[in-house]
Amino acid sequence: MTDYHKFLPELKSMTLFQNIGDKDLIALLEVMKPEIVQKKADDRGMPPIDLEQGMFCVVLKGKPLSQLESRLDTYNMPKFGEPGMMMGEIPCLSETLKSRAPKMRFKGAPPPRPKKETFDLYMLRMSGEMLTRFYGKQYADAQGTMLRNFLGILAQKVTDVRKEKAEAVAKLEAELAPHRLHIFCAGVSMKLVKRVAEEWNKLHPDLPANVVPGGSVALIKDCISGEPCDVFISADDSIIQTMMMPKYAEGYRIWAGNKMVVTGDDINSSNWEEKLLAEDATFKHMNPYGDPGGYRAAMGFWKIPW
Repeated sequence: MTDYHKFLPELKSMTLFQNIGDKDLIALLEVMKPEIVQKKADDRGMPPIDLEQGMFCVVLKGKPLSQLESRLDTYNMPKFGEPGMMMGEIPCLSETLKSRAPKMRFKGAPPPRPKKETFDLYMLRMSGEMLTRFYGKQYADAQGTMLRNFLGILAQKVTDVRKEKAEAVAKLEAELAPHRLHIFCAGVSMKLVKRVAEEWNKLHPDLPANVVPGGSVALIKDCISGEPCDVFISADDSIIQTMMMPKYAEGYRIWAGNKMVVTGDDINSSNWEEKLLAEDATFKHMNPYGDPGGYRAAMGFWKIPW
């Protein structure tokens, strides 16, 4: 039987096994029977890991330990060769220091890729089936805690990936911004603007139009906060005067208009008041804090002879 006691400090540093007592952790591992394997560094510094499908390894410890760096957040990704670093399909992180603990660092900085030096790794080799198999009531509490930790690890990994993707997209958009024609348009004009933008893109492929529809107020807020905007089409000219002039705009042109209407099942010009005043009548309109269609609708209700 594998002697997990030798690696108890390293096991307890992992987020996967946080908040599990020493005896309960050892008992759970002895019934789960994950293998502890040792790998030697190759010429590139990190040993190759060959895993079957569904298997993954979690680093217990490595050499040289003097180059490790503590992490201040529970779910931070482990650095190269640190306890908890995952190799395989399933992400697994580790916890070396609580967020509320004082900041501390080990001396020295970990190299980006160790070259031609002994870098022994001891790893815990596991499978998803090992984590989820039912081992009996006596292990249920410890296993339940382990599974909750595992879900937290996966949730944090998804968050990290989404954050990295959002940052990459934002960086790319910033680089492309000068090479695009950015058009903010109110929802009421969206169909027309998109049709015109398609024609524009055929004639000017070197400066493609990027159409962003939405509520006029919300779009103005995005515009004055620094979002790239070359053309702004609002459903209400008054908000251009109050929110954009003279700091963000010198003027504007009115080129179209529309009307507020009441629509619904069986509503016509002769019964619309009766329909609106019915006890079971319900109303829907756009968000008045972001769209003129919302606040104009609210204003329109005041003119109805209730």
